[in-house]
Amino acid sequence: MRSRVPPAAVATLAACLMLSLPFVASADWPTGSSTNLPVCTSPNLQLAPGITTDMAGGAFVAWQDIRNGTDFNIYAQHLLSSGAVDPTWPANGLLVCGAPDAQTAARLVSDGAWGAILVWQDRRSGSHLDVYAHHIRADGSLDPAWPTHGLAVTTAPGSQAPTMAVSDLEGGAIVAWRDLSNDTDLVAARILATGSLDPTWPVGGATIAAGPGAQTSARGAPDGDGGAFVVWQDTRGGPSPDIYAQHLLVNGSLAPGWPANGVAICSAIGEQRFPTLAPDGAGGMLAGWEDHRGGATADVYAHHVLANGVVDPAWPADGRAVCLVAGNQTRAKVLGDATGGVFVAWTDARAGSIPALYAQHLLADGTLDPAWPAGDLAFCGIFGNHGNLVLLPDGAGGALAVWDDGRSGLDVYAHHLLVTGVDPAWPANGRAVGSAAGVQNAAEAAIQDGSGGLIAVWSDTRAGGATANDIYAQRVQANGQLGGTVVGVEVPASGAFAFGPPVPTPSRGDRFGLRFVLPREGVVTVELIDVGGRLVARQELGTRPAGRHEVEWSAGRTLPPGLHFLRLRFGRDSRTVRLITLE
Repeated sequence: MRSRVPPAAVATLAACLMLSLPFVASADWPTGSSTNLPVCTSPNLQLAPGITTDMAGGAFVAWQDIRNGTDFNIYAQHLLSSGAVDPTWPANGLLVCGAPDAQTAARLVSDGAWGAILVWQDRRSGSHLDVYAHHIRADGSLDPAWPTHGLAVTTAPGSQAPTMAVSDLEGGAIVAWRDLSNDTDLVAARILATGSLDPTWPVGGATIAAGPGAQTSARGAPDGDGGAFVVWQDTRGGPSPDIYAQHLLVNGSLAPGWPANGVAICSAIGEQRFPTLAPDGAGGMLAGWEDHRGGATADVYAHHVLANGVVDPAWPADGRAVCLVAGNQTRAKVLGDATGGVFVAWTDARAGSIPALYAQHLLADGTLDPAWPAGDLAFCGIFGNHGNLVLLPDGAGGALAVWDDGRSGLDVYAHHLLVTGVDPAWPANGRAVGSAAGVQNAAEAAIQDGSGGLIAVWSDTRAGGATANDIYAQRVQANGQLGGTVVGVEVPASGAFAFGPPVPTPSRGDRFGLRFVLPREGVVTVELIDVGGRLVARQELGTRPAGRHEVEWSAGRTLPPGLHFLRLRFGRDSRTVRLITLE
């Protein structure tokens, strides 16, 4: 029997964190779905925002911006955990790249040290698209060690379109792109924290998948150890796409057991399209997709790939049928829970051409959870043109869902799924996150806030219609209420004492990667505490110099599944983070 994290443990964690953190900013996040936090209200268009954590309860946001009236450039802004726009950053955003011609499709990833790495698609060459990146420091400045206007990740002949950026857990990132000049092969490179490409990787990038056919609709996710999982639809077997996946290690090689050009997750008849993925917490990955093997309408399927690159034999060949009802079930999203199972959510037109949103829960063996409705769970039963659905972990084994909602125009909504079903504390059919006049388009730009809730950001036309898109953001608390202050520490640009989340999270076993920053030299101690506040293990890490540190620490025992705390002591000060362990 797999243990699940009890709700009481979550409440205990929140209380302990509130007691352990020395400073919390005042509550500035708006409390209404039609007010929200303005991130950028410059003239003209601000579009396609991306978001990542600042590791202190806030977020970095980046977008493409044509305020100059001629070309899109890349801008960024920092949101504090309190809900205020960082006053030390430029109003309406920091210009990250103002090179000639257009820079679009910005993606962000945390650098693990309270800054962010941005990746974007760049047309400065004039004839084709390249991939560039830059590093933003916590103080709102561009890293002077990096090239002006960004590092050229790839400028190969033809066009390249970025598909993924994940942290390498060493201050850099792994970036993947589609090589459009070579029938859309998938390639990746590693960016070092110094602002250069990793010279130990293949020149021109490591191949994720190449060969006949096209590799498209790629998605990526971190593997928890500095590498990345990638999933895509692939026409190597003919005109109808299949689903493939790959596991790339931080050193640029393929994970042991994973075949060159990817493992076939599903090669059934008909089309399999728009895959998504999530790590399983045990070195493998989960995938979901829309599937046309049954005829003209789409169904939802999911599958599991083990850490050794073998498709899980306990699951049905070519995937588990999650939903086979009439009508189209499309754009499936997956998220692992804390028990080895998986949430699957999708848009569903079983009642007509306009969809609602449904979900299902699969157990670790790939069977449908008998505790969930056999006819699936409608977590948004109001019909509308719902899209851009994203699932986020809530930190306690559940899932936070965010989407663009068409029930009344186009707004941003969210909901909370527990392993037992829909969270009854949230409004039925979801919480309105952004519902001002005009269009709110989140486009999957949301992150967990570290306190059981989420922060969403979107492009917004409330001020002037389609020719005046601005950027807005909103926080939703774990209880479904808007506003409040994220439980976190406002980390200054220098002189910080801060403690990042353990790696990986969730985790199995007894060994964890710890990341912290010291303002000066001193003795550091780490403590493991259970949900009752009892000390389980304690170890001196010795005297450490000022600066950023990454160490591996062992609890000395295999921890039971559930919720624990890791507390880092430095002199009279301390920081506490949560640790979730799986069976």
